Amino acid sequence: MAYRATPLENGFSPSELLMGRRINTTLPIAMTQLQPYSVNKKVLEAKEERRIEGQKTNYDKHHSVRNLDELDPGQSVWITDRRVTGKVLQKTPYPRSYLVQSGRRVYRRNRKHLIPSPDFHPEPEPEDDSDVTGYQHSPADADPGCPPLMSSPQSPKTYPERASSSTEVSPDPYLVTLCGFKALQGLFDSDHKNLPADLNARIITALYDYQPNMKSSDCLICWIQLMERALINLYSLDEKLCIAHLPQFFSAAVKCWLNESEEVMLTVSITLENIVQNCFKTVNGDHMKKAVHKMFHSVEEALGYQYHKSWGHVLSVLAAFFETVGKHYKDIMMK
Repeated sequence: MAYRATPLENGFSPSELLMGRRINTTLPIAMTQLQPYSVNKKVLEAKEERRIEGQKTNYDKHHSVRNLDELDPGQSVWITDRRVTGKVLQKTPYPRSYLVQSGRRVYRRNRKHLIPSPDFHPEPEPEDDSDVTGYQHSPADADPGCPPLMSSPQSPKTYPERASSSTEVSPDPYLVTLCGFKALQGLFDSDHKNLPADLNARIITALYDYQPNMKSSDCLICWIQLMERALINLYSLDEKLCIAHLPQFFSAAVKCWLNESEEVMLTVSITLENIVQNCFKTVNGDHMKKAVHKMFHSVEEALGYQYHKSWGHVLSVLAAFFETVGKHYKDIMMK
């Protein structure tokens, strides 16, 4: 009660701000001072602004706060938290925030994390800023494309450097990846019996690093079809090596059923059915039994409710399992 009746720094007590009047306490007070009244909001806001500004001034004075010099595009800096050198690309719309490129990666850092390097040589400014890619601030604004095929799969989107004479336009990573997948499809569509099996297997392993995200339906479809061709081609070269790669692909492909595109769902089901029918023409060996067990249960997990939109496709793939290898491995296909 005493706390709610005690005036704050702005001159008003919590009870006055909440109820528009003082409250009665154990201290004697005239009844006329307990009458309701309205607090002047403009006066209150002005007092609060002065109080906050005073706190900021005292803090800055105590901690010797000073404004750091702004950085120019192209300036070399040391990124303190990453312990690497980089080059400033541009200033973002946010206060004291910059985009800095280091190698293939682009970071957004506060000015306090960037120390200018002494070997700074400013680059000439272009005639316009059309070559500087804007920074994407939210996932909704982001490009739903895939990671560039020839760059590191963990690398975020890079930004082109400023050019003095001509404007450079960086290639669309979505189109680059899609074209790369198409080119590799041509490799496996041809009759490449001279392609070593270990190289075929290494290509399959590398493609997992470039699996598109769920928002990129076209690129995802192309990736699934490419993996199908690569696995079937590997089966013709080395059956055991192909069987060893199938469980991982089935696990990755089943998750693609979470995509809301009906075309993606259909592509996944057709691909899995084709692999089951083409890669299990002969059923023998413990290695094949273990692979079938993992593959079947990966597909079986898609009967969960989160996959309810693709249940029709899931049942179609399960039917292909029973038709192809059911009579040989019925024990692992039964609960």
